[in-house]
Amino acid sequence: MGIADYDNVATETVLIKLETGLFEDYYMNFNRKSGINAETQEGGDQVLIVGQGANGLAFSKSTLHAILSEGQSFEILDFGGIPLYSVKITVDEINLSVYPAYADVTISARQNVYVNCGGPDYYDGANLWKNDASIVNTGRVFTTSYSITNTDKQELYQSERYDVGSAPDMMYTFGSIADGYYDVSIHFAEVSRMRYCGLILLSLLCVYSHVLNELDFWWSLS
Repeated sequence: MGIADYDNVATETVLIKLETGLFEDYYMNFNRKSGINAETQEGGDQVLIVGQGANGLAFSKSTLHAILSEGQSFEILDFGGIPLYSVKITVDEINLSVYPAYADVTISARQNVYVNCGGPDYYDGANLWKNDASIVNTGRVFTTSYSITNTDKQELYQSERYDVGSAPDMMYTFGSIADGYYDVSIHFAEVSRMRYCGLILLSLLCVYSHVLNELDFWWSLS
């Protein structure tokens, strides 16, 4: 509910504060363009997300991070200084046809890990795919400058990391993620010259349980 309607309906939420534990916290409100707020010049009848320091108790510079309409979202990356942990704010509905007008929002938290195997950090416009050097124990990198078909994310698919066969087995370790259930998506593009059945076998273990066991990439496509 907007601040202009609070005197009349004081039981609804006007402002939501997201505590980060850091200097800057996030504040979210529905910028209802009516009453004392009828002359607002920016973000009228939209949801505003503002960052401010000093825990809201003293003077501090504020930063407007997002102006959201119905159906739009804003994601706070590395929330609370926790790597890969994000909080997403989604505006589900803005209803101006009732009194008081209101905005319904969903606030969800998630921990995402995006890895660019063998390649540099890459931002695809929505997600940051991190270079894998700090989370893998071994392996050899191969890159290409050739164009990859069926994707608009060229840099993401122009590199690969593969196990050279000698001990130790190549292993990725994600030590900073919380315990829980995760969806694991693997995106393939074979860019090396080893383009024959039986040369490339992929085994994937998650928490020491086989998810894939000696998948022959070329055989599965033939």
